[in-house]
Amino acid sequence: MKIQNKGKQHCLCKVMLLYLFCAVFPVSTAFTFAQPRMVIVYPKVREPYLSVFEDIASGAEKGFNGSSVRVAIEEGQSARRLLAQYDNSIVLALGSRASNELVGESFSYPLVSGAVGKRVQNSFGLTMLPDPKVIAEKVPLLAPWVKEVHVIRKKNGNYIDLTQAHEFLIEKSISLIIHEAVDIRSAAAIYRQLAKTLGESQALWILPDGSYANNAILAMILEAAWKKNFVVFSSSPIHVKRGALFSVYPNNFEMGASLGRIVSDVADGILKDPHMESLQDVFVAVNERTSNHLGIMITDDMKEHIDLVLPAR
Repeated sequence: MKIQNKGKQHCLCKVMLLYLFCAVFPVSTAFTFAQPRMVIVYPKVREPYLSVFEDIASGAEKGFNGSSVRVAIEEGQSARRLLAQYDNSIVLALGSRASNELVGESFSYPLVSGAVGKRVQNSFGLTMLPDPKVIAEKVPLLAPWVKEVHVIRKKNGNYIDLTQAHEFLIEKSISLIIHEAVDIRSAAAIYRQLAKTLGESQALWILPDGSYANNAILAMILEAAWKKNFVVFSSSPIHVKRGALFSVYPNNFEMGASLGRIVSDVADGILKDPHMESLQDVFVAVNERTSNHLGIMITDDMKEHIDLVLPAR
């Protein structure tokens, strides 16, 4: 299937590969002066993974208020030894392997992490998980007739906070119904019930983590959505390829710019308590075949908010 890219120099396959990869090599350094340099550490890997990390690094250099240097770590190399020469520096570690290894190290500046699938304790930075509110904001734009959104999330453990998304949807007169499941079996039962009951004014939101939506469940949901004309959306471009109306996915360069600004704020002492935020910098993908089926006419105003269209067959 041919993918239209609206003139942007980003690739859907690279984004999906980064979702699957999210693992990097370790870094280390020492920090002593008031004007630190940013050291961006990322893995020296094969394409297309390498280009993704380099896009993020380019954005970080744009967002950081100071000098920077890139250090690509090959497999088997000791990042600590390679970076021992860099003093007066603050590390931006791209990838979970580097972030997880370095988070316990004693540095003059806290670690900043990016391109990670989950929050790293005692680190600043951004996860790859899109902010739920950013996703919710697309609903009234792309499916303005929807009045009720259903979502399934894990009942126990670290579940995704939907508070801000809920508040936004309420402002738009859209109800958010949260279903909680303890395991995939109970989630499947809820999905089956929703597939039977949802209608044209309703939508199903598949979360990026903890939604229990495996391939079999997704196929069942999309088949029901096609027959009954309810909307399915998510934060995975893979779901859009399979028939969901829309999804969001990372804008690698702008994500890097946001990470660079975080590094500046940490270095300047503006940010003091380590914490990681959900991703705000996203692109929007829409399935044209699904939008046509739902009777959606993609207007010029809508096109301003859509970055990737999968053409109708």
